[in-house]
Amino acid sequence: MVSRESVAVLRACVRSDVSALSVARLAYLVVALSVSSASPVHALSGPAVAREASATWQEARFSVAETSGPGVSRVEVAGDPATDVSRPEGGERAHGVWVDPAQLMDRPTSGVAWERMLADAERDHGRANIADQDSNHDVYTLAAALVCVRAGQHCDKARQGVLDAIGTESEARWLAAGRNLGAYVIAADVLNMRADGVPDSDGTRVHEWIESWLGKKLLDNHSSELRAIQPFHSGNNPAVQEGFAYVAVAAYLRQDVALDRAWNAFRTFVCDGGAPDDERIDLEPAVLDGWTHDVRRPCGLNPSGARKTVALGLRGAGGTYSVDGALVGDMRRGGVYQWRPAYTSLPWVALEGLVPAAVILARAGYPAFEVADRAILRAHEYLWHLRSSTGDPRWFDGTRAREIVHLVNAYYRTSYPVNDVTGGGRTVGYTAWTHPTE
Repeated sequence: MVSRESVAVLRACVRSDVSALSVARLAYLVVALSVSSASPVHALSGPAVAREASATWQEARFSVAETSGPGVSRVEVAGDPATDVSRPEGGERAHGVWVDPAQLMDRPTSGVAWERMLADAERDHGRANIADQDSNHDVYTLAAALVCVRAGQHCDKARQGVLDAIGTESEARWLAAGRNLGAYVIAADVLNMRADGVPDSDGTRVHEWIESWLGKKLLDNHSSELRAIQPFHSGNNPAVQEGFAYVAVAAYLRQDVALDRAWNAFRTFVCDGGAPDDERIDLEPAVLDGWTHDVRRPCGLNPSGARKTVALGLRGAGGTYSVDGALVGDMRRGGVYQWRPAYTSLPWVALEGLVPAAVILARAGYPAFEVADRAILRAHEYLWHLRSSTGDPRWFDGTRAREIVHLVNAYYRTSYPVNDVTGGGRTVGYTAWTHPTE
């Protein structure tokens, strides 16, 4: 039975900017809300209603419940989300944020992977600009730093590249910072650019700049609000890449409090059942579009075994399909949940933040590649499943984010296709050289 509160939500949506939602999506929201008589949704006006409802569901952390009825997707979940996975007491922490600089001395200085990285180290890097979300300066600087450590070449260029980035974030939104900051932090770590007790030394300047990111305020991606960094605070790819940047900063600074915050946010995003939702992750758009496994306990990455039935009136209505491993905030960018889902490349953009964050967390002693039934692997399995089931190779083409796919192959000993050697990517790069599979 549809509750009065749910009707109020529907009316408020119709009167607000949410009016563009399809009838199917509105029906989904109304009936989904009606299954929880304990959800205190009030008849406010505008999108605030849906936001309040979403926050109420997340705060309540109810158990999984099946919803049914006209126009509603039925949820099927095989088992509960993974149990609490904490950092082991005294867990071994690897040397190096991204890679042990000493181990780089064993990497080859010949072959396609080396030549690709060397070429990027030698090229004109352009101007550092963290505020430019399409800048490649950060990744090229990382190439120079890796070449410097291994071969003693381009060291001044690498160090100057990190220094030149300082202050270029003043007009940035978090979207751009999330994409560009991590590679600079990794480069600084590889080059051992750290505070050395000498005021205004290069190392001290870089260290203080990186430390300042924990309190720095930049423009939010969707408003004019200035806010501090917030890891994995929503289901979309900018928040995931922002999470990667936060993880990199925390690991460079070796701050356990910051690392624990990053780990808990990561766990919440990938649907680890014992994770505290300290960031109050916003998954409202994915809930409205039917992509989340559970409307009252949604996750950024659907849990193992999750399946959903397509709602009435949508393509594939009545069919039940796997959504195990779906990155809900970016799958919805292709459209509402249906079968076949409309193609979007944006899940790969999320993985360009999620997988590097997992690498750094794993090196810091957290089981990031095992948590939530190996969530990182399941995200790739889902995209491969879409390629196989729909016949559309764009879902997993072996070219997009190949530096990320290589990391997954290295950590899980999988053999997903990687076309051509990995060069620079959107957030990191050169993983075929830094993280060999053999």
